[in-house]
Amino acid sequence: LAAARNDLTDFARELGHLLEQEAQLDHFRSLTVFASSPFLEELEEQFGKWTRRRLVRLHDMDLTRCTVSEIEERIAHEMDSAR
Repeated sequence: LAAARNDLTDFARELGHLLEQEAQLDHFRSLTVFASSPFLEELEEQFGKWTRRRLVRLHDMDLTRCTVSEIEERIAHEMDSAR
């Protein structure tokens, strides 16, 4: 269990670092994240100032067992609800 938690933290750190680099290079203007807890919290902790400036919304949602069409539907629904 501790090893899995470390893997989660490591992945969040790597992704957060990559997003920060890309934000600094102005490769994206806005960011909406769909992820489930506890990963979402781990990732949010890793966001730097450039990433945070572009962050529009975080969605706590587990999409790991969804089909592609289910993912598309759920994301579209969440995005419509956020407006």
